[in-house]
Amino acid sequence: MSDKLPKPNSPEDLDLGQFFNQLEKIFTSIGKFFSKILLFLILILKKLGIFLLYTINIIRKHFVKIIGSAVVVYVLMMFLDRSLPAVYQSNIIISQNFQTGELIYNNISRLNSIAKARDSVALGKRLNLPSTDAVNIVGLEINDNANENVILEKYYEYVQVVDSTLHISFATFKENYDLENYKIQTISVFSHSPNIYDGLSNRLLSAFEENKFFVELQKQELALIQDNITVYEKMLIDSEELQDNYIDLLKKYYGQSESLDPQNTTLNLNLSNTKDKINTKEFEIFKEQKEIRLMIAELNNELKDKSQVISLLSDFSPAVKIDSAIAINKNKYTITVFIVLLFFFILKEIKLLDIISIYGSKDKLLE
Repeated sequence: MSDKLPKPNSPEDLDLGQFFNQLEKIFTSIGKFFSKILLFLILILKKLGIFLLYTINIIRKHFVKIIGSAVVVYVLMMFLDRSLPAVYQSNIIISQNFQTGELIYNNISRLNSIAKARDSVALGKRLNLPSTDAVNIVGLEINDNANENVILEKYYEYVQVVDSTLHISFATFKENYDLENYKIQTISVFSHSPNIYDGLSNRLLSAFEENKFFVELQKQELALIQDNITVYEKMLIDSEELQDNYIDLLKKYYGQSESLDPQNTTLNLNLSNTKDKINTKEFEIFKEQKEIRLMIAELNNELKDKSQVISLLSDFSPAVKIDSAIAINKNKYTITVFIVLLFFFILKEIKLLDIISIYGSKDKLLE
């Protein structure tokens, strides 16, 4: 009889049963949570759909007022744009041969201020322009031509020469890099007339060339370059004399060999032959002379470049008509008017203004 009695559950069976019960409750709670979220999203979508239909209905009811007002604003913007005088833009590209970027930017900013003030007399005097041409200039701008790649190259050059213990990120370098002193710059001139740009580049650069600071800086730089050229030329003369003396010694040691010309007996030394890579004294002198001549050529090129404070790389291109601020923003203004009127009629339909009038009173505040 005792064999028919039910066996008591073991503690392990009880723990496993409780675990599955708890697991079931957790999944049930998660399911209810996601069900509520889904119902909430459905409710939101339903309300948005109703609001969309409500908005369409308001537009239908007030179509003439809303669309008509937007069209009127658009036409008004077009009319104002056409009534304004046309503005043309043309650019020149310059190369500054000295570290004069800040002064150039300041001068362009000053000229721009004069143009904005419509002081054609002062502007014409500074640019040596007739006042009839200067009155057409409405603005000047200057911008660097340095893109991200150029700044990155400058950053790598900086990293190579700076102390390795000083770690500066590219972002920090870019933030502190002086783009005003970048060699290539673009100057833009804005005018009401497309016919004032002939010869304007020379007049504009002359305004910089006559600056006393630029003149003095150029004078010092040219003198320094000329002194360096003189030093290298003296080094070249000394090197050639040393080479002649060394060749004379070789002639005495080896003797002279006859050349094809019986009247001219010379020692035939091919100093430019580097096939055998013979490390002789005359070869070292020859390499030194090549380096000196290369330095002299580079200095002469630098001297030629710096004979001008600013070099003109590209003259004014044909003037291009640019859009006014009204033309650029007329679509934005039209859409803004449309949205403002739409919300006005929505608020009017839901009687929000009446609610504000009733509950926005002083009496309601004191109740």
